[in-house]
Amino acid sequence: MKNKVILYISIVLTFISSVYWMWQVAYVNGLKMSNNQTDLIELQKKVDIATEKQRDDTLLKNKYGILINEFRALKAKIPSLESFASVQDFIREAAGENNVQIMWQQPFLEDTLPPIKDELVKEKSHIERYTVQVQIRGDFLSIGEFIEALINSEQLINVDKVNINTVFQKRSGQDKLNCDITLYTYIYSEEVKDHT
Repeated sequence: MKNKVILYISIVLTFISSVYWMWQVAYVNGLKMSNNQTDLIELQKKVDIATEKQRDDTLLKNKYGILINEFRALKAKIPSLESFASVQDFIREAAGENNVQIMWQQPFLEDTLPPIKDELVKEKSHIERYTVQVQIRGDFLSIGEFIEALINSEQLINVDKVNINTVFQKRSGQDKLNCDITLYTYIYSEEVKDHT
């Protein structure tokens, strides 16, 4: 009988320890696995964010490369600093071709373009904008054709302001117009410029 009691107690203790072990495996380890899965999900979110950021950085670098290439392509339309005189010559030639007289022409050799700072300085390239003021005299159509020639030139010239006044000439009987024009011309420069 004593052996039967010991056997029953052994069976009950084995059963209780088995239940405790299964509870330990299922519940406690399940909680740990659930916490590990939560940590893994958070880690995956961080990896996804880093991957997205890397993709955005790659896209940004590609767009920047395209912009730099487009910027360099402006060399065809924008003269270098050494050939700035050719812009002045073009203005004089356009005046002669369109029958207008240049009363005076004044370039201001101070860069008025807000700098495209950091990245283009790294590229050692930048664009400078110079103001040129011109006063011409001629008839209305000639002045219009002159301005059109400036706008359609191969070199990049922007017409900013135009002010037309009538000049009375009693001797010839023909009234002429004085036209004050403010132009912007651009120079492509390869030198490093300090914009700080």
